[in-house]
Amino acid sequence: MIKRTNEEWKELYERQRASGLTMKDWCTANNVKMPTMADRVTRLRKLGLIEGQKPAGGRYSPRRQTTKKPEASRQDIVQLNPVEEEPQYLMDARAAITLRINGVHIDISNHADPTVIEVVLQALVKIC
Repeated sequence: MIKRTNEEWKELYERQRASGLTMKDWCTANNVKMPTMADRVTRLRKLGLIEGQKPAGGRYSPRRQTTKKPEASRQDIVQLNPVEEEPQYLMDARAAITLRINGVHIDISNHADPTVIEVVLQALVKIC
């Protein structure tokens, strides 16, 4: 592996641009690994050693800069209409299942323990 300085990479980049070849074709012809060349060109741009323009014959497109969306400069006021609901303790007490068998009335709430439901149903099977 050949170690090159930033100046050497800049010179290779300038030769590639002057050749009119795509970066891929130039790298193949000059025995330079394309991913390494592209990485070094990006580094040179970030360091400000070369311009961030499209190389001659190449396909360079700088990575899109992500920008934060501007925060809202004002707050919208939304009218809320309250909905009357039953208190939670009434909603919990309401039966989800009501069983009426031979004069027996059983209400099972939404929050009943599954084991209790199972025992009650087994007892009903034996009685009925």
